[in-house]
Amino acid sequence: MDVRYFVSRIQAAEDPEQAAAKALTLVRRSFSKYLAERQNAMQAFEEKVTALQAVIAEGADANVDVYAIAASHGLTAEPLTAVRARMEEPNKVGRQRLRSSRN
Repeated sequence: MDVRYFVSRIQAAEDPEQAAAKALTLVRRSFSKYLAERQNAMQAFEEKVTALQAVIAEGADANVDVYAIAASHGLTAEPLTAVRARMEEPNKVGRQRLRSSRN
């Protein structure tokens, strides 16, 4: 399968920055929040939301687009990361194939 064709067929569903904000909004409006309110456990709930926010911010790296595409298409990030690496270093992959075919 041609890697460039594959990449051209998939796109991120939404901007990663908006996705992070939407994820936090979704959690803050969730049934879990309702249960926390009913059980007088809002402090623990907010601590978890803050931890989630930190994890989301920590994950903001060069692979944000890969994660967004993976999430919007129900894929894991590993195959897409491999595709990205292959596209970024086509000569390296070609040399590795050549060496392995000689052995």
